[in-house]
Amino acid sequence: YAEKPDFNVAAITTVPAILTPGCAFTATVMVVNYGLVAGNAGVLRLWLDHPALAVSHEVGGVDLPVGMLALGSITNISFTGLTATNGNGTFNLRAFVDADNATVEQSEGNNQMTFTYTFLNATSLQILIAGNGVALSWQSYWGQYYTLYRRTNLTEGYLVLTNNIAATPPTNTVFDASPPTPSYYRLSVQP
Repeated sequence: YAEKPDFNVAAITTVPAILTPGCAFTATVMVVNYGLVAGNAGVLRLWLDHPALAVSHEVGGVDLPVGMLALGSITNISFTGLTATNGNGTFNLRAFVDADNATVEQSEGNNQMTFTYTFLNATSLQILIAGNGVALSWQSYWGQYYTLYRRTNLTEGYLVLTNNIAATPPTNTVFDASPPTPSYYRLSVQP
């Protein structure tokens, strides 16, 4: 029985922590050698959306060298200048250390990890006149925060009516107690 290194993707974090469609971000991947000896961890490969397990030598989006890792050592490798996937759906940012199988390890099954993120757009804003006010409702999703804007004419910009509205799925409702006439509303998901 030969002593071998064992490279592991232990964590993936992003800045910003909450991704939005098409946003610029940095992904930092923590790689650890849990093996019994030092070894060459080769390259760390990152895909912006790769739900299935990758195979050795599979072409990826971005490669960065890891190099030698001592027994028990931890290294954090940052991929900068990334752009989040556009559109609605669930996406899997996948990191794969020793992606070209440069070193035989104790275990090859712990070299990958995914960071899953979902983009769901708020549906259309529904407006209901209630007494002297207006009830504004929309479909909401866990983990999202919203900003509601209002303007009184079509030639001026929107002003923030309220922001940092935490999602209360399945529906959020905000009451505008005494809106000027006319009033126009816009809703956005905060990054």
